[in-house]
Amino acid sequence: MTRISIGLPVYNGEECLERAITSILDQTYFDFELIISDNASVDQTWAICEKYSRKDNRIRIVRQKFNVGAIGNFASVAAIAKSEFFIWAAHDDYWDRNRLLNLYNSVANRPGVAAFGVLRCVMRNGGEARHLAHNCAFSYDYKWNFLRRLVYYIVPENLGKANVIYALWPHADIVRCLPSLRDASFGDCFFVHELLIGCAVIDSHEAVMYKQLSDKEAQRPSAIGVATAILLPLRAAVTCFVISFGYIKMISRFEKILYFFLLIVKVPLFVISTIISRQNNREYFLTKGAA
Repeated sequence: MTRISIGLPVYNGEECLERAITSILDQTYFDFELIISDNASVDQTWAICEKYSRKDNRIRIVRQKFNVGAIGNFASVAAIAKSEFFIWAAHDDYWDRNRLLNLYNSVANRPGVAAFGVLRCVMRNGGEARHLAHNCAFSYDYKWNFLRRLVYYIVPENLGKANVIYALWPHADIVRCLPSLRDASFGDCFFVHELLIGCAVIDSHEAVMYKQLSDKEAQRPSAIGVATAILLPLRAAVTCFVISFGYIKMISRFEKILYFFLLIVKVPLFVISTIISRQNNREYFLTKGAA
């Protein structure tokens, strides 16, 4: 049995899928299986899956008979996996050649530990993207799971913390938490919050994942007028409250009280990061453009 299972869910991913698969197959750590689940795509995704499965016997491909939704497809690859460790890969992202090796070296013989590494944000053309999460190394390495989850909760969602779902996790913890993986806005953040009950997340600075920004994220922001300057913080605060209730629904009564109290910290942080992100993106497009 291989030590690591890699789950790659995909839907209509013909534009980026080959690059993602190639970056995985080129890893310097090779004791893994790659499970690709095509969510009833209507483009050339399945043909690409078949082509690569014929080239490399480490690849297992599954084609859903009908579209089971993004979360259903995400969960299906984890349910199929049998290895000791599990990691998700996105069809529109790609990895540094040593990412898997560095992640595995960080978690091997260390029960209750997951590893993420470094996130680098790039444009579709490969150029560096200006994002607050660029070059972030996420770590929630605290002995007590209560503290891990508390710190994760406070960190603003627009700083890219949802990407921790792409860490290398003990497969048993993924299976334990799969019922909490739900189709909701920021559902990936809520899922990571649940995973932190059983695992600390350490960073492995040499394990680099390249995150390609979507077309929507790459759009040039409009100028910030008076109305926007007033409404942006208000909208950010409301969004933060809505997201926070997603966490609060999942926790104990004592934690609910504490999480409500900590909104006085979380909301301002979320508003400030939203404003900074908006301004940074505008400055980036003014100087470099979207091309």
